[in-house]
Amino acid sequence: MKSLGLYSFFCACLSFGCNLPTVRYFTTQPFITAYKTNIDKPLTIVFDPNVKDTILIKSADIKKMTVVQFRRTLEDVLKTTFEPTYTEVKMSNTFSQNGISLVLVKVKPDWNKKSFKTLDTGPANNPQTTTNFELESKISYQAVVYSDGQKSGVIEGIVYSELSTFQRGQTPAVFKDGVKVMCEDIYKQIINYK
Repeated sequence: MKSLGLYSFFCACLSFGCNLPTVRYFTTQPFITAYKTNIDKPLTIVFDPNVKDTILIKSADIKKMTVVQFRRTLEDVLKTTFEPTYTEVKMSNTFSQNGISLVLVKVKPDWNKKSFKTLDTGPANNPQTTTNFELESKISYQAVVYSDGQKSGVIEGIVYSELSTFQRGQTPAVFKDGVKVMCEDIYKQIINYK
């Protein structure tokens, strides 16, 4: 029984107990086909200084993941998301007086740890319960939308990746999927501003 507890502890350390892999610049293709529309205006995307280029994703009981070139990643993924819809998509340090401006004031990645229990037969055919943990990416965001220089509204949300994992080596793919889902969610909300 003691060796089973040590084995479970060892598996937990292998799964998420060590630092997670570092994620560098990446691209992803958000799926917007069902919502795609054409807006005859330019879109300006602005990042508040609170949206950092290097971030640490850390949660209780989960080691940290470092993400570098995060702003560059977001710039390119957001451009890819919005270019089919707007006449022009550009990055700027301030919102524009013409067209739509999306000012991202918060993008906070995190982990959501899901657990479930399984019932197995242990030594001497005694039932034993094992708890397994699965990670999914959780990203909260907030943005201010301007239309022709006037504040039109605030969009915000908390999204979860469609992917999840038990293995620490798969966490970069889960994080990237979370960014894709966030961009899809932002798209669904901003197309209502014209």
